[in-house]
Amino acid sequence: KLQLLVENSVLLTVLSHQESEGKELDSKKRNLEHKFENAREQNVMLQKVKLELLEMNRELRFELTEGEEREKALKSEMEILHMKLEDLQKTNLMFQEENHKVLEEKNSLIKSVSELKDAKSAAEDENSVMFHEALNLKSLSMVYESFFIEKVFEQKELSKHLSDLHSMNNNLKQELGLLREQFEAKEAENVYLK
Repeated sequence: KLQLLVENSVLLTVLSHQESEGKELDSKKRNLEHKFENAREQNVMLQKVKLELLEMNRELRFELTEGEEREKALKSEMEILHMKLEDLQKTNLMFQEENHKVLEEKNSLIKSVSELKDAKSAAEDENSVMFHEALNLKSLSMVYESFFIEKVFEQKELSKHLSDLHSMNNNLKQELGLLREQFEAKEAENVYLK
């Protein structure tokens, strides 16, 4: 009977120890399950963050590609605009040179017209003098009749020359008017190009 009591006591001690170990194992199990759940939730969260980062990375790569394409397009447009600017500058310089030539031609024509006016005035003066001389010679002796006829002929030639000068003067005025219109048109075009 004592032996049974001892055995029961031993068994109770073993059972108590096993029960204590079981509780400890249950506690450890719950702790591990809690840690596992936390790790699983953290893994899900990290997976979500990873997907978001991948999507963000894809969008950034797409934006980078678009930016590079825009940069290439802008560089190409800038090169084209630079070439157009150079062409416009060359055209403007050419127009300036042409305007300078037209201005020189205009001044030369003005000088020629002035000289023609002087020549016309001189011819008119000469014609007037000769006409009066012819009238005076008419009252002289018949000896001078042949000389008078010659002077009248010279007067006709001078009148023809004067008429030619007058016609030439009118033509030059017309040409000068056309040149002035061309010059003003080119000046207006230069102002527009600037």
